[in-house]
Order: sequence, then C-alpha cells, then structure tokens
Amino acid sequence: LVASKPGMTSSHSLAIVAQAAIELGGPSIRVDDIEWASQVPAGANLIQWLVDQCALPVDSDGLTTDPFNIGVAMRSIALEYEELQLLKLIENDTKVDTEGGQLQEIMHAPCSYYTPSHLRKHAHYLDNDTRLLEAENAALSSRLKWTKGATINARREIQSLLAAIENQNSAIMRAQEQLSELSILVSALCLFYAITAPCSARK
Repeated sequence: LVASKPGMTSSHSLAIVAQAAIELGGPSIRVDDIEWASQVPAGANLIQWLVDQCALPVDSDGLTTDPFNIGVAMRSIALEYEELQLLKLIENDTKVDTEGGQLQEIMHAPCSYYTPSHLRKHAHYLDNDTRLLEAENAALSSRLKWTKGATINARREIQSLLAAIENQNSAIMRAQEQLSELSILVSALCLFYAITAPCSARK
C-alpha cells in the first residue's frame, strides 16, 4: 500500500475521499464501501493522490481538522456536473483515431474559463445588482414625481402670493389717492375759512 500522510491512517484517507465526494455534489459514500480500493495498488495510489490535493490543516495528532476545506481544495481538480455532461457530449461527438488510439481533437480550456458554479454565482450577484438598481430607480422615480408635484404647488403658491401682493398694492394706491383727495379738501376748507373769517369779523 502507498503510505498516507504522516499521522494519517488509511481509514482517514478514505474518510477524506468520502467527504470530498459529498461536498462535490456526489453521492454519500460509506468508508466501508470503498475500503477495498485501498487494498489495490492502483486504488491506493489514486486515493493518496486525491488526499495529497487537499492540503488540509492538521491538528496536533496529524489529523485533518476542517472537512469543509476538502471540497474547496478538490474543486480545483474536479469537474462539476455541467462539465461532466459537456464532456460526455464531446466524447460522443469526437472521432477516435483507430490507428493511434488517440483523440483527433484535443480540447483546451480558454485562459478566461470560468466554472459553471462560478458563472451561477456571478449571475446571482448580477441579479441582485439588477434588483438593487431597479429599487433605486423606483425610489428616484418616486422622488422625482414628488419633486415635480412640490414644484407645481410652489409655483401655484408663488402665483397666489404675487396676486395677493398686487391686490395689496392696488388697495394702498387707492388709499393714497383717497388721502390725497382728502388732503386737498381739507386744504380748500382751511383756505375758505381763512378768507371768510375776516369778513365775518368786520360785520
């Protein structure tokens, strides 16, 4: 058998593989069901290779302490469900060179390739951003309507105030005209009494 990591028994290695299968979206696997694989050299090599990919933190006894990191570590080398389905389609559509026994076409992932799970998360974030922008747009539209209504009301109030001021000015002008007429009348009476008073005294 291939030796496990220092302080890690074969059962611990199998437990890591079983946990990784669950976290990668696969079925729940019992360690007893895959224990036979560790008895086969090729299976033991594969299990050890999978465990080596995890780079898990260890405690004082050399045992893994954070199983959640198993799936995170394995995602860098494992295909997701959608990728497996795409691979099956490619395998069905790709012709095999019967002489060399190799695929005539080799598929390479582009440099800017993103996994389906990453694209789903990105789409989820975009959807949240879209909802946030829609909510902000609705709030701005509501504020704009309120501002327009307030502006119309303010214009009406200003026009009403201007009309009231104009009415007050007209009333003041009429009062001033009446005061002027009254002043002229008082002056005329005073002049009349001033002229007629001496004559009355001589009589």
